[in-house]
Amino acid sequence: MSVTLKDIAERAGVSISTVSRVINNDKAKPASKKTADKVWKIVDELGYIPNQNARNLIKGVGVDLEKRKTKTIGCIYTSTRDSLSDPFFPILVWESRNSWKKRDIHWDSSCQSMRKASRIWRSIF
Repeated sequence: MSVTLKDIAERAGVSISTVSRVINNDKAKPASKKTADKVWKIVDELGYIPNQNARNLIKGVGVDLEKRKTKTIGCIYTSTRDSLSDPFFPILVWESRNSWKKRDIHWDSSCQSMRKASRIWRSIF
């Protein structure tokens, strides 16, 4: 699983918002140089890579909604014996993908175990 802001914050002994402010170079409420150096050191050690989709969703809060659209839809479905053997399921996934593609919207899907799907869902929301 990828490194999160929470992982960095716990290791640095600071809040998640402090880590976010350091990484995003927040001029309105900057962290101290000592804190920023500590956060950047941990970022490098852990190999943190920002999730561009997550950044696109939050960038421009307070800005016109049209300017924030990512044109991306994500679908996480669980892999169970029943769902994968059901002849309707692959058709549903395929037709959903094609429907969004016609509208120039990127469709990204992932098949995961129920446990992993739950972790992904919690990390997004």
